[in-house]
Parts: sequence; structure tokens; C-alpha cells
Amino acid sequence: MTGVVQDITGRRRAEVALEVAQVQVAAQRGRVDAERQLATLLQQIIMPIEPVRLPASAGVEIAARYRPASAAAGVGGDWYGVFPLPGAGVLLTIGDVAGHGLSAASAMAQLHHALHGLAHIGAGPAELLGYLNVMACALPAFTLASACCALYDPAQRRLRWANAGHPSPVLVRGAAARPLAALGGTMLGADPEGTYSEAFLDVAVGDVLLLYTDGLIERRHGEQDDITPLLAAAASPEDDLGYYVDRVLSGARSDTDDDTCLMAIRFG
Repeated sequence: MTGVVQDITGRRRAEVALEVAQVQVAAQRGRVDAERQLATLLQQIIMPIEPVRLPASAGVEIAARYRPASAAAGVGGDWYGVFPLPGAGVLLTIGDVAGHGLSAASAMAQLHHALHGLAHIGAGPAELLGYLNVMACALPAFTLASACCALYDPAQRRLRWANAGHPSPVLVRGAAARPLAALGGTMLGADPEGTYSEAFLDVAVGDVLLLYTDGLIERRHGEQDDITPLLAAAASPEDDLGYYVDRVLSGARSDTDDDTCLMAIRFG
């Protein structure tokens, strides 16, 4: 009788380790998919599905679009909001939370809803950004966000606006587009003692204001963001504001696959 003995302990250990790794990968993939679905749901709750409609007394027409990031980049933290106020005023907001995924979408939802609640306390744009900054600094997870708030008074035909590290709005008057003068103001969450300044703009009939996130203009590999193509595309807006926004968005020269919000406000 001849016998052969082979020690397969090492091979069996490798097989068990591989099986455990496969289970862990599947669980991790499930968690990632669940987080992505939740982040997408949060963003869908924030972003209006229907066209933005305001009372005729507000004297403005608004068209807005959201373009999501590539699937590889994940859900981002861009948002916009249009809040009618007592007395026919309108608060216009746009913002961008740094990063992607569930944490960015969660911070976006908290900041957006906080601003919605604060809109009715009678504070100006700079004061509203100050409140948001305190809140961003107090969030459990480190949060950095940029934001722009603009308050329009149709009775005076005057726009008050403030910025927190966000791209300056673009004013389109006639056939020319230009960015409004940059305002100081740190990003939300960067400094709990941060302060913000305001500027005023008297609008004319037919003026169009563009609010956008930096996904519209940013470039890869440290290249400087280029607003020139945006200004060229934004000049001479069409009568159909929705078509105009679609055209400007489709012609964006950004190459970072970041998500983007674009909102156009035409003053009547």
C-alpha cells in the first residue's frame, strides 16, 4: 500500500481569505450604492422639478438648470433657490459645497433649508451669509461651501447681493455681458468670525442676471478658470429664457466633469 499526504492548509487559508474579501467588497459596494442613492435623493428634493414661477408682482422671469457631474465624480453639493418674500421681494441664492457624495449632499441640504427658513426674518444678503457661515462651522463634518445671495426689491428695482467665496454674478445688459465687481467674503465654514459685504445694483427693464456655480467655468490641472467663453455665450439673450439657459449651459468650456447650476433672472 502506498499513500500520499499533501498539506493544503495554506491553500485553504487563501481560499477562505479570498471568500472573506469578496464578501467585504460586495458589502462595501452595497454601502457605496446606498450612499449614492441617498445623496441623489437629497439633491432631487432640493432642486425644483417644475419651472420656477413667481407672482407677477415680483417683476422677474427665471429659468434655472442643474447639470449633474459624471457618474465617476459622484453627486455633488451644488444648489440654487428662489424664495418669494412678503411685499413681492425675491431672494435668489446659489451655492456649492466642496466635495462629492453623501456628506456634500447632506451639507447642501442643511444649508439650503436653513437659508429657506432664514429668508423670512428680514435680514439682508450679507447677514444671511453670516448665519450660514456660523452653521457651516458648526456642522459635525468639516464643510466648506461657497454661496451667493441676492435680494431683489421690485418696488425700487434694486438688487442687493453678497458673496461667500463664490463666482460673481454676470449682468447682461443689451448685447454685452460683464461680471459684477468682486466682493470680499470667506467661504462658508472657513472662519466662524467671517464677515460679508453687500453691493447694490439698479436694474433696467430687460436686464438679465446670471448666477452660476464654478462647474461652468473651471479648468483642470491648476489652469485658471476662464470666464471669457461664458461672457461671449451670455451676450444677447433670446426672448425664450429657457432656451437661452440651455444654450449657455451647453456651450460651457469647463472640463472637470463637476456638477453645475445655472440660473438666469430677467427683470421686467
